[in-house]
Amino acid sequence: MTGGMLTFVITNVIIQQKGSTKMLKTNIRRVGNSFGITLPKTIIDNYHLDEGDEMNIIETEDGIVLTPYDPKFSEWVDAFERTNKKYRNTLHKLAK
Repeated sequence: MTGGMLTFVITNVIIQQKGSTKMLKTNIRRVGNSFGITLPKTIIDNYHLDEGDEMNIIETEDGIVLTPYDPKFSEWVDAFERTNKKYRNTLHKLAK
């Protein structure tokens, strides 16, 4: 952590697609004052991505998952987070 900012170093991109998993390598590049990654053309074509498209970044125990933005999924995540926060103690007891 430097100056209050957390820096992630992404060295590999793992793509899961219909039962198969592909691992592709990419690099982080400086874009102005930020960092960005370059997606391979096959990924852009497979997921019909275009410049300016929004993406979801999901942090997991295994790393970072990058998915095309889906408003319905984002609504689901918001609802899950509200429910998880409201019923945290109950869910914790049920998990035992």
